[in-house]
Formats: sequence, structure tokens, C-alpha cells
Amino acid sequence: MRHHPVDERGRSQPGVGAATAEYEATKDAQHEARRQAIINRLTEPAPEPDIAQQQRLQLRTAALLLRTELLDIRHKIENFRKDPTVPDGFAFPAFEWEKHRELIAQDPVLYVVVEQAYTTAHRVNEILAWRRTVSTSRLIGINDADGLAGVDAAASAAVAALDDLVNQQMGDVPRKSHHA
Repeated sequence: MRHHPVDERGRSQPGVGAATAEYEATKDAQHEARRQAIINRLTEPAPEPDIAQQQRLQLRTAALLLRTELLDIRHKIENFRKDPTVPDGFAFPAFEWEKHRELIAQDPVLYVVVEQAYTTAHRVNEILAWRRTVSTSRLIGINDADGLAGVDAAASAAVAALDDLVNQQMGDVPRKSHHA
């Protein structure tokens, strides 16, 4: 015996059961479609960033690496204030500058500031190398005429400019969460 839904007066409604079942099936299908859409969004690879966004990301990455190298230069200068002896083979680093200067040149204002820091550091490297070649001993020390104050000031200005660039771009660059 088949039971049909009844209305408020108790009358049997044979067609209503099929409509209710159809409604429930549609509701279940809609729920499943929403669930599948959420799963698809969570499992899809992230869309590729556009070219401008990729360039900003590359510039930001280069800025962070250059900043680290310039902070290392400043640290070395601070160490010379404690002990002015120049280790054999010493030179201020420019590895990141060699790798990223073309990219930094895309921002002419930033380039001028960062280039000044590295040019000033290179000039000190040349002074120290020359002094070592004319020294009667291999042991030389830093003196005021070597230009460390200029290197420190230029490196400090470059770090500030790189910090500004990185801070400006923080909203432009997608960041991955390191939290699980």
C-alpha cells in the first residue's frame, strides 16, 4: 500500500510526493555542485600571475637579496671599527649586484641609489688592493682616507630605498601562508 502526502484537511495528494522527491533531488544536486565547486577551487593550481606581477615579484626578490648583501657590507664596516686590520683577500661583496643590476636598472631611481653604494664599495676594494700591493707587509689596516664612511652612508641609503620598494610591493605580491 502506497502512502501519499496529505494536505491540511487530511485529503490525499498523490502527485505531491513525486514533486517533493524531485525537489529534494534538485536540492541535493545543487548542494553537491556547490561542494564540488569548492573542492575544485581548493585543488586547482593558482592562476599564473600576469607579466607585470611577475616583474614586480622578480624586482622584489632582487631587492631582498641586494638588501642582505648591503647589510653584510655595513656589518663588515662595523667590524672594522672594532678591529681595523684588513684580512688577506678581503673585498666587499658584489655577487648579488652582479646578478641583479640589470633587473634593478628597470627602476632608474632605485638603480642610482643602489649603484652608488656598490660603486663606492668597489672603490674601497680597489684602494685596499692597491695598498696591499705597495705594503711592505701583508698586514694593512683601515684608515679614514679609505672611504669607509662613504660606503656606510651609501649602503644605508640603498638599504632604505630597497626597503621602500619591498614595502610598496607587499600588497602587489601574493604571499603564501606558512601556517598549516
